[in-house]
Amino acid sequence: MDKKRVEVYLPRLTDRSKESDSTDANSQSLVFYKMNNVRHKLPRSQLLKPYNEIKPADIDLWPSHASTRNCGQIRTKLTRTKSLQLITTESIGKPNLIPQPKLLENLEAFLRENLAFIDESAEEDGDICLEVYRQTFTYLINKLKTYRSLLTRIKSQYEMSLDDLENQINSLKPLKATVLSTVEEYDEKICAFNEAVKPNMKILQDQNDEIQSQINKMQAKLELIGKERKETEEKLKEAYQLFRDEHDAHQLLNMEYNKLEILHSNIEFPSDSNQPPGATDLTTLKLTLRQSLLDADAMQAKLDQMIAEYADVVPRRKCESLENTFPELMESNQILKRDLNTLKAEHDALLDVNQQLSVELNDLQKECTRRKALMPNRPPWLKPCQYINPAENYFDRVSSEDTCETLLNILQEMDKNGANIIKREIMYFDGKGLNEDVPKYLQYEGRIRDRRFSKRDCALLIKDIWKMRMTDLDTCFSEYVDAYLTHNFPTELMKTEWAYNLEDACKRFAETNKNIELFWLILNEDMDENVYHTQLTVITDLMKYLSDSVLPGNAMTCNEFHEHLQTFLNPNDSEIISSLVKVALQELDAEEEINIDQLFLEDDEGEVGPFLTAIKDWFDSLRMEFCELVSKELDENSPVSIQSLDLAIRQTDPTLKTNSVKDLLCWCFRTNPEYLLKSKPLPVNEVLSRLKNANINFSHIKTYL
Repeated sequence: MDKKRVEVYLPRLTDRSKESDSTDANSQSLVFYKMNNVRHKLPRSQLLKPYNEIKPADIDLWPSHASTRNCGQIRTKLTRTKSLQLITTESIGKPNLIPQPKLLENLEAFLRENLAFIDESAEEDGDICLEVYRQTFTYLINKLKTYRSLLTRIKSQYEMSLDDLENQINSLKPLKATVLSTVEEYDEKICAFNEAVKPNMKILQDQNDEIQSQINKMQAKLELIGKERKETEEKLKEAYQLFRDEHDAHQLLNMEYNKLEILHSNIEFPSDSNQPPGATDLTTLKLTLRQSLLDADAMQAKLDQMIAEYADVVPRRKCESLENTFPELMESNQILKRDLNTLKAEHDALLDVNQQLSVELNDLQKECTRRKALMPNRPPWLKPCQYINPAENYFDRVSSEDTCETLLNILQEMDKNGANIIKREIMYFDGKGLNEDVPKYLQYEGRIRDRRFSKRDCALLIKDIWKMRMTDLDTCFSEYVDAYLTHNFPTELMKTEWAYNLEDACKRFAETNKNIELFWLILNEDMDENVYHTQLTVITDLMKYLSDSVLPGNAMTCNEFHEHLQTFLNPNDSEIISSLVKVALQELDAEEEINIDQLFLEDDEGEVGPFLTAIKDWFDSLRMEFCELVSKELDENSPVSIQSLDLAIRQTDPTLKTNSVKDLLCWCFRTNPEYLLKSKPLPVNEVLSRLKNANINFSHIKTYL
């Protein structure tokens, strides 16, 4: 197919207004063109953007556009070492064939030429460099007329900021001068101080050298003394061997002399001689005997001297036996250490379990207390247990949480089924007589009515006796109890009735109440009365000590409480103080702060809280531990004398005072101080049983001042 040539006449976009003269008023903004004598309409000028395909952005970047290629140029630069250096565009990180505008090329060339010999790090050259950049930027602003106003404002802001910085620098220059002068001043002071101290340092160095030389001399002297000691030991061994030889020879001579004397006494003398043979040698024998006595005295003195000087020397046999037993003891010690570590780990695990159980127990106790508070009050239904035959203990197994109506029905059912309900009858005690071995407060003949004291009645009476006892500590305790009953119950029958009922209540409740047990043991003279007074004194002093350590009305933290207990009690085991702190926190149901006044409360029966009970138990454990240590110092197979017990007590605790040891000896041997030395030896078991109930004044417990 033949190609047909088509001619198109397009008007210039810049001359759109000339082509639109013949259009009407509505089409004045339109542009037309002709093709084969046919007019065609172009789009509106708002839609056409000439040269849009070559614009990189909406902002006109002229004169930054490039129309030519700029090849790399070679320039020279004079370095600080006064040597020429060739600089190309490639050496400064620019490739050869990058199109650059002429204006940009001129600006960079201007910068390179002016910055070639300027060190930008120097302060003076820095100002020159800034001035070069300022001129370049001013030249750029003058060339870009379209953005001149904007760039001028930007430049002015930078100039203002630079002026402010220069003003700040100028204001700090006096401070810099002051700092420099201060530095120079203190450098001079330091130098002067070093110069002043240098003679003293030299003197101290000389003294140090002299002391070091003395130490070296003393060490050399110690080495010589050690060598002399070894030589002396060797000589002593030789002398001891000679002594043993001489001693054995002397023993042999004595034996031979005795044999000769026996043979000489058996010789028959002639009848015609008036004197036995050897009578003429009597003077010689006396001289020999006298010389033997002198030699024996000298040998005894030498032997005493050797015993005094070498009393602490261990015999070779004993040393060898100890060396043989030492590895076994070390092995057993390692085994015991491993066992101890295992027990500690188990103990820690048990403590964690115990703590968890304690938390659960506290929660359960709180819940129980809350539920009991919600329940109505009822009479004590456990009291009918003592009127029921003990063989039929069905009522004891009934839950105490049942209601009154349920318990009453149970009693009625037991009565119908033939339960043996014991009628409470009046019972009597038989008097123990008027013998001297009967305590004075129990001496009576006849019958005494059994009032069947309760535990509370017994505890109240004991507390009142102890209270009144503090006013009279001179008499024996059993005699004081008799005087107390006589004073409070004037009639003989009433006094005896209270005495026998008190004794019966103590027997029944001693196993369940420690206060009653302690009173009963002291009343029967099985325990020293000072045990009670010592416990009371220590608890009172501890309360005063803790109260004085904290302000009134304020509480004490756990750490402070722990430190004060450690200072006052001073136990050998720190675990005891930690356990006491835990008991105090559990008693007060607290986590951090401890109220001191709440720990030392006592009810009307004399009962105290767990904290004071734990302290009393710790006292008992100290007494038991002391008795065990004393028992190890005594011989189990022989009776114990005053001297042996005194020595054992002082070896167990050398800090005990003489009066305390004397009181312990008097208590163990049941005697007075004036008859103490006349006491006869007693069996070991009897002495130790008495010692367990004695009062021991431990010196490590702090007294309140």
